[in-house]
Amino acid sequence: MVAGHRLAIGDRRTLIDGEQVRTPCGAHIFKQLDQGGYLGLIVADSAARLGVGEGQCIEIGREPHHPGFALPDRRGQDNIRWCVGSRAARAREGGFTMDRALAGRRQASVQLRVGKAFLCGLHKTCPTFLLKDDTLERVGEATQIEIDDMIVLGTSVISVRAPQD
Repeated sequence: MVAGHRLAIGDRRTLIDGEQVRTPCGAHIFKQLDQGGYLGLIVADSAARLGVGEGQCIEIGREPHHPGFALPDRRGQDNIRWCVGSRAARAREGGFTMDRALAGRRQASVQLRVGKAFLCGLHKTCPTFLLKDDTLERVGEATQIEIDDMIVLGTSVISVRAPQD
C-alpha cells in the first residue's frame, strides 16, 4: 500500500516526499532527494544496531573488519535488467548483484572521539554519502556526523541515533 491506497501488481505510482509505503515487512517512508544520483530514499527502522564507544573505529561494508557493521547482500540477480554485451555477460556469470556493485567490502568508517562522531569514506569507487539537513553530500575525508544524520552506502541507509538506555 502507498499512502493508504492498495496497488495492484504491476501498477506504477510516483512517490511523493514523506509518503508511507506499507509492505508485509512493515512501514517505510519515502524521502525525496533528486541529488547525488539518488532520486530518493526508502527508509524504515530495523532491528540492526551497533554501538560505537569512545575511541572506537567501526568499519561499515559488505565484509568489514571486526568490530564492524555488515551491510546486507540480498543475493540474486532478479533485480537487474541486463544489457547486451560481453561485459554484462561476464558480470552476470561472476555473480554480480546491485549490492556488490554499489557497496564495498570496507566502504566507510565511523569513529567516536571526545564525544564527537566522524564518518570517513574508505572505498575508491563506491561512494559514501551523508544526508544532513536534507542535503546529500559525498564523504571522503573525516566529516562530523550528528544524531539523525543518515549515512547512504549503495542500497543501504544507516541512521545515526542517540545511545539507548
